[in-house]
Amino acid sequence: MRITADHLVKRYGNKESVSDLSFTLDNNCILGFVGPNGAGKTTTMRMLCGIMPPSSGQVFINGMELLADPVRAKQQIGYLPENAPLYGSMTVRSFLRYCASMRGMGGKERQLAVDRVMESCSLRSVAEEEIEALSKGYRRRTCLAQSILHEPGILVLDEPTDGLDPNQKREIRTLIKTMRERCAIIVST
Repeated sequence: MRITADHLVKRYGNKESVSDLSFTLDNNCILGFVGPNGAGKTTTMRMLCGIMPPSSGQVFINGMELLADPVRAKQQIGYLPENAPLYGSMTVRSFLRYCASMRGMGGKERQLAVDRVMESCSLRSVAEEEIEALSKGYRRRTCLAQSILHEPGILVLDEPTDGLDPNQKREIRTLIKTMRERCAIIVST
């Protein structure tokens, strides 16, 4: 799996948030975006996932131009946004089942995927709790779980350990290292 950014630029009026960014990231690699608030990390991640179009430049997923074939390209991407939306009245399990259904999974495939990510993200103990009753750390884990349900080839994580305690941060970092064996990972912090 490969993701390529080719001369990405993002402008907001006269302000250039991302300036001529190019890179290629292959499977089994982790790329970190590190910088202060306002440096363009989240904007770049949104362009890489096809959520926000670049002002100029292109993104390629395994050679497919993202904006030319967005559905096929986005099927290869797992995305954990900085402020991921959750449905507070749903339980963790029902939310993950819903997300899996939106990814086209059903029946046994959906159940296996939900069980796998609940185990990977240490969510079994809160599976039947409503999301709004969870700590920030468990809500973040739930968001991470939805991003890996479909076993993406490219994983884009915007501040994945935000709000987690030191033990949870260590667990998420270990999970990210494990996932590197199956995909290319982009992480911001």
